[in-house]
Amino acid sequence: MFLPYFFYTSISLFSAGLISWAPVFARRIRLELFTLTALKIFKTWLIGVGISLAFLSIFTGISLTSVSKSFLLQSEVIYTMILSYFLLKEKITMKQVAASLVVVVGDIFVMTGGLVEQVSAGDILLLIAPLFFTCTNILAKDIMKTTEPSILVALRYTWGGLFLLSFQLFGSLQRLTLGLNSFQALLILTQGILLALTSSLSHFAMKKINLSKASAIFMAYPVVSTILAITFLGEKVTLIHSAGAAMIFVSILYLARLRSSLRQVI
Repeated sequence: MFLPYFFYTSISLFSAGLISWAPVFARRIRLELFTLTALKIFKTWLIGVGISLAFLSIFTGISLTSVSKSFLLQSEVIYTMILSYFLLKEKITMKQVAASLVVVVGDIFVMTGGLVEQVSAGDILLLIAPLFFTCTNILAKDIMKTTEPSILVALRYTWGGLFLLSFQLFGSLQRLTLGLNSFQALLILTQGILLALTSSLSHFAMKKINLSKASAIFMAYPVVSTILAITFLGEKVTLIHSAGAAMIFVSILYLARLRSSLRQVI
């Protein structure tokens, strides 16, 4: 069960990379490809590998624990605040820290309903995955100082997809590829398009504002997922879910009003 799902995600990442090249070659930014240094290309490869390891940690972790434990992925906010402060020299106030932590707590309420089970080995992997995401985003923030986000997104998923697929070159890659039916192929294509689109938007945002601020704002997705589940799946909302959603909404409104700046380093 794990291997096919892992394979489909590998193809989705690679397809996201291929799709992301379309806006690059459709605009004059394609000329920037000729100015990429070997060091910058190596950094984009590291980002692709980091993304692959993040997904590998998530898939393995989910197979060892319950899906409800995915709230542990929200630890990315905490990792990002710490590493952005020291590595990117971002200015982070105590109010921003408090608001970001409220977002994390709100996410936990929304995703678990307030019920948290005991810790397992899979939980540790779900805590490691956001660290990979954070490190890749810090590298991306540095690269985007002189490179268009669209180029970085295309390289990120192309490298990432190739890295994941390389694990299966000596296995059943050809059999799995030929075994895809039309629905699975459409699903992979849709995933690739959505991944390319959302990643492009998030990278443009990361280039404009502090990474520590952006990571907290990105954590609003559980609220969106809950609203869609209530609307289309008829799921019931509890008081804890509502409280968590309110916490996220208010905190993100506050974070959105904060000005992004770097701290003074003497």
